[in-house]
Amino acid sequence: MEPRLIGTAAVWAGVPKWLKAIVAMVWAFFAPVAGVFWATLGLVVLDMVTGVWAAKKVGEPITSSRLGRSARKLTVYFTGIAAAHMAGVHLLDGAAILGVDPVKALSGIIGAVELLSVMENLNRIQGGSMFRGLITRLGSSNAPESRLHDKTGQNTGPIPTKEI
Repeated sequence: MEPRLIGTAAVWAGVPKWLKAIVAMVWAFFAPVAGVFWATLGLVVLDMVTGVWAAKKVGEPITSSRLGRSARKLTVYFTGIAAAHMAGVHLLDGAAILGVDPVKALSGIIGAVELLSVMENLNRIQGGSMFRGLITRLGSSNAPESRLHDKTGQNTGPIPTKEI
């Protein structure tokens, strides 16, 4: 009886050697930016989870087309990162444009966009500005409730604030 293969060995058992070589070369080429791919995946998944949570909180329907947006975003982001890496390696010969690596520049933009989206989702979940509520709860000296004196030093009481 022949031993039974499990896991990745079973997947690669019937694959021709030439295809394994191509996959290994592609894997090795993109290994330096693997962390960027993982971070992008994590941010998109976090955005999707907080988006679903916010939709449930406000009673919006969760549809497959809205969830499909995450898959399309990942495809576009991964393609852009791959293109930036290829351009940086082959067209720029490893040099940075104005001192900035193309992969780092693109991943910074992607990260900012996704973090902004996560923050918007968290604001929808909370029902207001997350940072304003946090500053108020921590009792910051810049919070409107803590400004009890006018410029002359007279006690004017708390400044009324508008609730969001």
